[in-house]
Amino acid sequence: MEAIQVGPGFAAEMRGVTLADIINDDDAYKAVRAAFEQHSVLVFRDQDVSDESQLAFSRRFGPPEVTKVGSLGTGTHFVILTTIDKDGKVVPPDHRYAMRNKANQLWHTDSSFKPTPALTSVLSARIIPAKGGETEYVSTRLAFDRLDSERQKKLENSFAWHHYGHSRSKIAAGLATTDELAALVPLLRRLPRRIDRIGGALEDGRLTLSVRLLADPSDRRYLTGLVHQVLLTFLAAAAGIMAVLMIGLHGGPALTSSVSLYSFFGYCLLVIAAILAIRVLVQVFSPGSD
Repeated sequence: MEAIQVGPGFAAEMRGVTLADIINDDDAYKAVRAAFEQHSVLVFRDQDVSDESQLAFSRRFGPPEVTKVGSLGTGTHFVILTTIDKDGKVVPPDHRYAMRNKANQLWHTDSSFKPTPALTSVLSARIIPAKGGETEYVSTRLAFDRLDSERQKKLENSFAWHHYGHSRSKIAAGLATTDELAALVPLLRRLPRRIDRIGGALEDGRLTLSVRLLADPSDRRYLTGLVHQVLLTFLAAAAGIMAVLMIGLHGGPALTSSVSLYSFFGYCLLVIAAILAIRVLVQVFSPGSD
């Protein structure tokens, strides 16, 4: 077995080993895993690949993901990327398959929007075009290592948000469906170093955080609406309490033989409290309220 480097500082082609070897032989797997840790991207040419063998190979590296809602292969361990429809014809450019593939051409890290990001992606080419269709890779570890020390220091303890809907919206509005977004949440993703940096920083007393909170407009709208509801609730409660107190007061200037000035103001506050309370209830229970 040998690893032939094919990329500019990363990526290697594995020769003298098959997927079956890695599946069935612990020593073969350990050698390939070491090569993966060193080169980040491994290429296995001319392999006999089936769904079963690819899944068995993937399980060597850890538990496989379950494909999310909205992707071809939902509920299985496979994501199917294709431009061919059920009739065997190439889909038009405005078809959802084509737009999703266009979105996948944006530079991205697989599964960075999920609670547990993937260790790696295992891709197999089953049907390929005569030209084009290449999958390109970049090493963020190598890119980080090549930054100047000042930029590295600025970024090493930084965080980034990856919102699946935002990246999809760059291609077409609504490309990420409501069902997809409901199943996913924006997550903090550490770039580009691992958790041991945080542990070391905590031990040395030098951990700093730079988090861009509420970067998504929908988060800001939700928080604004929530604060609005809390304030209205507080004002309604305060007006109601003051109304009861003023209605219960005896004495004071008399407006009529049976109504004092305090009682009049109390009833006015009671009406205001009722209006505010009704408004809060309407906002909470109206359709589309989050």
